Amino acid sequence: MSDSNESLTSGSSAWNWGNSEAPTGGYGQFNTGSWQNPAGTPQTGDPAGGATFPSPAPVPPQPASASPTGYPNPNGAPQPGGAQFGAAQPNPYFDQYALNFQQVQPGIIPLRPLNLGEIFNGTFSAMRQAPAVMFGLILSIWAVFAVFSGILTALAFPDLTVTEQQLNNTTDGTVFLKLFSEIMQGSIISMIPSAFIQLIASGVTTGIAVTAIAPMVLGRRLSVTETWQETKPHLPLMIGYAFLYSFISLAIYAFAFSPLLMLIPGVTNEDFGMVFASMGLTLLTMFGALFIWAFIYVRLLFVYPAMVMENLGLKKAMARSWKLAKGSFWRLFGIMLLALVLQNVILTGLSFVVQLITGGVTAATLATGTSNYGLIMGITMALSSLIAGVFIPFFSGIQSLLYIDVRMRREGLALSLLRAAQQD
Repeated sequence: MSDSNESLTSGSSAWNWGNSEAPTGGYGQFNTGSWQNPAGTPQTGDPAGGATFPSPAPVPPQPASASPTGYPNPNGAPQPGGAQFGAAQPNPYFDQYALNFQQVQPGIIPLRPLNLGEIFNGTFSAMRQAPAVMFGLILSIWAVFAVFSGILTALAFPDLTVTEQQLNNTTDGTVFLKLFSEIMQGSIISMIPSAFIQLIASGVTTGIAVTAIAPMVLGRRLSVTETWQETKPHLPLMIGYAFLYSFISLAIYAFAFSPLLMLIPGVTNEDFGMVFASMGLTLLTMFGALFIWAFIYVRLLFVYPAMVMENLGLKKAMARSWKLAKGSFWRLFGIMLLALVLQNVILTGLSFVVQLITGGVTAATLATGTSNYGLIMGITMALSSLIAGVFIPFFSGIQSLLYIDVRMRREGLALSLLRAAQQD
């Protein structure tokens, strides 16, 4: 839809939830009293299409046990302003004193601002409810990319095996350092094609996960075919953004370690003052780069959801994400940091499995009298790529639900979602 006043409908544009401005009458904030209209005046900025809420006629105070909506009035007195919301015009979602919000949850999350537990629970619920998409389709794509990545790594630099054998047989320190340097350079170069493949896989599968999660907020579930059809129009921009963000990250990393360039002339000229200055400056730039990365990461957190749910281009999606995340840095950063900690805990166990497999391959090749360094690297790269795909549904779910949460808090999106849910 083009703005927040249009209803959410099914079909190809079902999840274009629009770019609405923050309402002026407190709508979208589910705190005490924010949904009542005690003065009986029309509300401006109502995201429900400018609808006004008339003030019902005053009614006598009700005792706690006689509340017409089933919610007690703890004070036994009428709400200030004289308007007892729900008395003359009962509302099935709010009590007459607007003190208790009756949870409306047609899908994986309640239609109100979310807390931390509800964001994570909604993400896991999405993964459970749509395993064919969240695991079957996404992991299948990552498996294909992982195989290609492993083959390219194994075949791109076959001379690594020879170099590695020479390294094991030498006792000359100078030759050892030279061969070790060649192996490190070859390993880094061999990762370049795999990195490109992973970026493509990341853009594609993140888009798929966001597309699948969006309708589950309203209790609707897309099939694998429907999810793919909804995702296809956005794939070029998503892949482009994956590459753009990686270049931004590389620029930040380059800034972080740029003072290390001073080490070369410092060591060559035995200038230890320059060496220590290089190390000190590197620590400072690393801290600065970490802050810059975290800030940019949070401000661009909603690019993928904005592309899918609002049908925005790359530039507009980045601007939209930058605006939505403004003022919520620490909350968003804390939640994503917690998600990263959980990922690392799981990744530790999965990495142990990878080490067992590569260790077995290494032992098998050594048993034949030779070692195939390229093959070992290829298997390691393939398994690492596949493991990276496991976390795509989890992180995409957190991103998507945080995006919806921010919009419910700031733009009253909950009302539009509620109307869409009632249409089913």
